[in-house]
Amino acid sequence: MIYRAYLVLYLESCALLNRMDAVLDSRLHQAIMAEAIDRGFVMPDVESMREKTNALRIAIAMSPDPHDVRLYKNNMLLMPVKTACAFYNVAARGQDIVEDVFYAIEKTQYLPWFTVLKKRGEPYAGPTSLQEVFNVWANLERSAISEKKYAAPNALPRSWFDAQP
Repeated sequence: MIYRAYLVLYLESCALLNRMDAVLDSRLHQAIMAEAIDRGFVMPDVESMREKTNALRIAIAMSPDPHDVRLYKNNMLLMPVKTACAFYNVAARGQDIVEDVFYAIEKTQYLPWFTVLKKRGEPYAGPTSLQEVFNVWANLERSAISEKKYAAPNALPRSWFDAQP
């Protein structure tokens, strides 16, 4: 169950990376952001988001095969430490993006600007990534719940950072 939760989180993080790239690289999105800033709207820090997206890209690229597990007794799976650490790193980088997006929703005028565009008769028709952000957020929660429910005592490092290769 823990493995499945982290595998889904890994796959959702890959999807998030692709969608964030599409949004950040979109000329339409860039133009809309520039116009919003010109009109005095407070927009998210795009460079910070690019840095966090690149950190996720690196974590995914450095990950071994996420299917590198083997069946153990009682239908349990054995996962190499390097795979577990890679899952953790991808989850942590995905969480960084989720936090940035939630911050942008709460503390900037990003979403209100899209309302302005819609009322102006120019609704945004470019790529989006909000669904993928929520998917990663939901799967972060599922992974944490799965760990608490199914991990044997002392099966996981006291701190994931202690297990870094």
